[in-house]
Amino acid sequence: MTKSRRKESIRQTNYHHSSFHGYQLAVIAQVILAAIFSYTFILQTDHHFSALSLTCEQWPPLHALRFLPLSAIPLLLGVILVGNLRFLTPVRIDPTASPIGTNHTMDVFQRYLQNTLEQFILHFIAVTGLAAWDDCKHVLPLVMLFIIARVIFLIGYLATSDGRYRAVGFAMTVLPTVWALGLCILYMSKFVWRGD
Repeated sequence: MTKSRRKESIRQTNYHHSSFHGYQLAVIAQVILAAIFSYTFILQTDHHFSALSLTCEQWPPLHALRFLPLSAIPLLLGVILVGNLRFLTPVRIDPTASPIGTNHTMDVFQRYLQNTLEQFILHFIAVTGLAAWDDCKHVLPLVMLFIIARVIFLIGYLATSDGRYRAVGFAMTVLPTVWALGLCILYMSKFVWRGD
């Protein structure tokens, strides 16, 4: 390898590493922004929805089940987006006719739908778990945040060809769910520790 080729190879390697590092920093910044927004949203909305928590005294899971259908709206949006694009694109009306990766928009919609389904399952478990532990004041804020976050995730995915701005929507979805699941585990450990 000549000296000039070696320098060019090193320059390209350094460019890719710095670009990847910059991409990682952008993702970290989006996750921090999402964490701050989610935390603030949940704290600010807790007291606004305390009156709705009265239904929690009747039967806690009922409270969660009343609001969880709203969380299915982003999932339905994904089904509609994929279905419409399949119907309107002659090649895509038969999903077996063309390989995955040939249509960027279809790939984005399918990935959005898949990730939303995965996130919805975790969200459903977390919200129902909170209601079962009589923590109903967080149910509606978590549902609202889920819907907002999924829309931001889709917009972030569509904003660039590589989907680099989807991290804020992803983090706004997963961090509140992790927090809610953590609360459920905390309530469970207190229950086991006390021996109620």
